[in-house]
Order: sequence, then structure tokens, then C-alpha cells
Amino acid sequence: MQLLEISRERFEAVHGEISEGSEPALRFYLMVTVSTLFASFGLVSNSTAVVIGAMLVAPLMTPIFGISLALVRGETGLLGRALRAEIVGVTAAVAMSFALGLLLGDFEPTSEMLSRTHPTLFDLLVAVLAGFAGAYALVDQKISPALPGVAIATAIVPPLANSGLCLALGEIGAGLGSLLLFLANFLSILVVASLTFLLSGMAKRFGVTEAGVDLVRRFQLPVVAFILIAGFLGHSLFTIAQDLSKMEVSTFVDEADIGRIKEGQTARFTVDAFGTKQFSGQVRQVRKLGKTVQNVVTYEVIISADNQDMSLMPGMTADVQIELLKRPQVLVVANAALRFKPPDAKSDASSANAQPAFAGSFGGASGGGPPGGR
Repeated sequence: MQLLEISRERFEAVHGEISEGSEPALRFYLMVTVSTLFASFGLVSNSTAVVIGAMLVAPLMTPIFGISLALVRGETGLLGRALRAEIVGVTAAVAMSFALGLLLGDFEPTSEMLSRTHPTLFDLLVAVLAGFAGAYALVDQKISPALPGVAIATAIVPPLANSGLCLALGEIGAGLGSLLLFLANFLSILVVASLTFLLSGMAKRFGVTEAGVDLVRRFQLPVVAFILIAGFLGHSLFTIAQDLSKMEVSTFVDEADIGRIKEGQTARFTVDAFGTKQFSGQVRQVRKLGKTVQNVVTYEVIISADNQDMSLMPGMTADVQIELLKRPQVLVVANAALRFKPPDAKSDASSANAQPAFAGSFGGASGGGPPGGR
């Protein structure tokens, strides 16, 4: 293919650059440390600029290209070095951010952190495009200055740093979600870069002749893993469109009341579209990642609700009440009974004395006086 064809001189330069960048040396791990600290502080301080800076200095994308090139050409030495550099680098990034999270203590999760905890199919598509752009920029020397933009688009280190920070907060689900985002980026770059290197002729030129069977065997695991990740993210993206009979209500409870909210509690809520009609559900999850809104710390509570009649629709605003305690078969006493005050004793005595006089006067007026008279 003329568009991806690479000259021998350019191949030697690319091969040398990738081999050097995939070397698990001290300078490599030093840059991993710097980029991880960069990303961690940027995530905690909610600074997009600092996170972008971490993406630019992160060295973890070069070993991915090294793995791709080694698989295409069958170079076991390069494959071993690149895998060792990537695995140790990833482990070190998560461990350092986890330790930093423990040192920082009880910090508040930011929007930069939360945005990296729920990867979707769109993140995978971005990584696919970025992987092709990065590999093509290596093949074509004229567009190699675009590599910094590719590093920003793929975001290898920030998901790893975010995973360690979330694990330090005790939020296992969010940490695993960030690791899933990294894995999606990793596999996308690996598969697409390998395909780009293959189309450029690196597999059958410059001293290497590879059989098609060997290539298929080497790429079985990466391709299968990529398909599984794509299927999982695609399923997560379209689950809500496939089944609206079960809905989730996301509500926020302030820190003064969150201690009384437990999974399994009954919740009732109304929506503006149906006036006073009440819907019921159950508390399914109490998330531990706090969110500060107007100096008030709130925690997200997920309520699962049945929607068999399809009345509820995504995006509706709900007024939620959660039942904290229930006492069945209890005698209810009116509040007025607790405030009962008996009549005053003096008032009763004066009323009793006045009653006969009033009755006698009433009887005289009726002609009921004693007999006799005139």
C-alpha cells in the first residue's frame, strides 16, 4: 500500500526509536514516576492542564508500539523487553498513586477522577483512532510531529493514576473501571498499531519473512481480548436502551444523613410527569465517593425501581424519600392526646354555684312559683 509504505531508512529509525523507548531502564521508570505524580496531582486538584502534561511526558505508549512491532516481525527479544517495561511500568504507576492517595488522606474525588471510572464504547473508538494515528505518524516522517497529540488522545497514565487513587479511597468499583479504561486503550493501540505496521510491509521486508500462520497464531490473544473488551463496553453502553423495565434512580444524600442509609431499604419517589403518583424501589448501592456541592458533601445513592408499565423514562427528575425505620402493628396515639390539660378547679366550682340560680330564675319566669298569693 503506497500510503503506508516505509523506506529502509525510515524503518531503521523507527525500529531504533521503538527499541530504545521500550528498554526497561532507569530513565524509563524515572519518567513513569514523574508522569504518574503529574497525573495524580492533576486528578486530585481537578486540573485538566496538569493531566495533559502527564500525558505528554508518559513513556508507556512506546512499549505498546514495541510489542506491536515485535509481534509483527517475530522479534522475541524486543517482545520480552517491551512486555517487561510495560508490566513493571503499569504496576509501578498504580502502586505509586495508591500510596499517594493514602498519604493525602480523605480527599474529595473530582470530576477529572469521576470521568475516568466508567469507560464506554466511545473511549474504545477514540483509542482505536489514536492508535492508528500514532502508528502512522511513526511510519510517515512528515507527520511525526502529531505524536504529542496522539499521547493526549490515548491517555495511558491518567487511568492508572486514577485507579490507584480510587483504590486508596476504598472505591474498588471505580478503581477497576479505571483499569478497564487503560486496558481498552492498551488493546486498541496494540491491535491497530500492529495492523498498521503489517500494512506498511514491516512483516515481510528488511530481513524478516513471516508466514501467515505464524502471524495469526501470535495475534490470537490480543485480537480475542480486544473483541471481548469491545463487546463488554458496547453492552454497557446500550443496556439502558435494551431494557427499560428496570430503572435506576440516582439521588444524593448529605453527609449528616448518609450514615442511616443502608442497602435494601425501601424508597418511594415521585416524578413531575405523574404528579402525586408514588413509585417504589429499593436502595441498591451507597457509593463512597463524596461530591461537594455548595460546601455540602453529598454521597450518591442508587435506587433500583421496577418499571414494567414503562411510565418512567431516563432523565426524569425524582423527589425521593427513603424509609429509615418501620414499626408494624403499633398503636398510634394522636398528638393532641399528649397535650391534654384538665379544667381548672376554681372554674369548676364557680360554674356549679351559678347553675341553680340560673335555673330558679328561669323557672319563675315560666310561672312556676309557689302556690297561694293574693
